[in-house]
Amino acid sequence: MKLPVLILSIVLICPCNSFCQKFERVDTLNPDAAIQNYKSILKRNKHSSYALYGLAASYFIKKDYRLSLKFSKDNISEPNDYRVESYILYASSLDRMGRVSEAISVYEAAVKLYPQNYQLWFEYSLSCYKDRNYKKSMPAIKKVIELQPLFTPAHYLYGCPLFESSNDQRCLSAFLFALLLDNDSLRSRQGLAFIKEYLEQKMSGINIPFLETRLSIITVDNILYFYITEKTKDEIFSGSRFENLNGSIADYLASTGDFTQEYQPFYLSLKADSFVNVFSHYVLRMSDNEYIKKWYISNNKQLGKFADFLNKNLPGK
Repeated sequence: MKLPVLILSIVLICPCNSFCQKFERVDTLNPDAAIQNYKSILKRNKHSSYALYGLAASYFIKKDYRLSLKFSKDNISEPNDYRVESYILYASSLDRMGRVSEAISVYEAAVKLYPQNYQLWFEYSLSCYKDRNYKKSMPAIKKVIELQPLFTPAHYLYGCPLFESSNDQRCLSAFLFALLLDNDSLRSRQGLAFIKEYLEQKMSGINIPFLETRLSIITVDNILYFYITEKTKDEIFSGSRFENLNGSIADYLASTGDFTQEYQPFYLSLKADSFVNVFSHYVLRMSDNEYIKKWYISNNKQLGKFADFLNKNLPGK
């Protein structure tokens, strides 16, 4: 039984930017037919930004990154309605081809032109992370959170460099905030598995991706997948894997006041308003743990008050 989502309108905001919306309009099921259509448009208008973008996106879907690179590059030289999306496709194609440093340079040029586009900043941060350039990745992901504070993947990506570069315990505050927002069952369980291993100081249970594995990363979900061991990958589908984790999370939050600047106001308010216990249960809602299910059902009143608290205290509200 899946637990109902109590605060859908608040917590589950996962804003879809123009890139996602336009990409969805590309025929992902039949990219070959779409390619023929866009080519016919280009015959009539060789400068059609719509057709150039459509071709770049269609070839990207087919994983023909060489041709995606060609058509997206043709679409970024002058301002047009699809220029931001074409920048993302251009840099992403370079990234997928293993040319990560070049992708980073493209993103750096793009964010100067479109500094308010959070998706550009996010993809830039992810490529910097892949390149293990945490000094660039961290400011970029902070910019994403500034622009879209409820964009779930950004909070996971914030935590990864903190953990990998210096084993900074504050990575937990980023991961926990991501779990507050996250309703993706698999990704949530992978995030919880990381937190469990970290809180129990079982660092041998966390793998940092390197070399070819790192280059294969294309989403935050991939990072979380690589973090956990093969044994844990099987166990995350058992609710008993996360037994008593809510208590460990509550103890961590109660015992520390050291959060990064982005999370400090939220967690201090959480503690001041005595919602640590509710929070520590709520972030486990996707775990399929029997105790959490029962607690969730029998604490509607507390959860209602927690929803009010989130309305007032989530960043950007």
